[in-house]
Amino acid sequence: MANRPATSDDSCRTPEAAVQNKIEPAGRLACLGATAVDLLVVLVVFSLAFLLLFSALDTMIRPGTFEVFLIPILALILGGVVFFAINFHLLRRHGQTVGKYAFKIRIVRSNGSPAEMWRILLAGIIRCRHNEIYDTVVVRA
Repeated sequence: MANRPATSDDSCRTPEAAVQNKIEPAGRLACLGATAVDLLVVLVVFSLAFLLLFSALDTMIRPGTFEVFLIPILALILGGVVFFAINFHLLRRHGQTVGKYAFKIRIVRSNGSPAEMWRILLAGIIRCRHNEIYDTVVVRA
């Protein structure tokens, strides 16, 4: 077969094929480190939300009432919205979360093109291997 230029339809299905296309898959240690950083970001965001809500609502809440549970519930909601907004923006623009940015890795299609947001979200929600179902791979940025 003659060499032909890659088209947008050409896609490799395995990390090994990605390497042949000059895409360097991210190592397991980098993915683990990125997950650890993302968990740290979750902890920081939820802690800040809790502290802000606690300082704002402290004078309004009476000890021993149901209102005491209001602060952690609101902190979970506010922290979740902030964390989701940050990561959604970064994933949509760069294919990276904060942790992936810190470890210089990102999610792309197996042919090297940017991954669509629906592929990234479904792969994250279902927790499958990226390259098997959604034609994505985590690579060095």
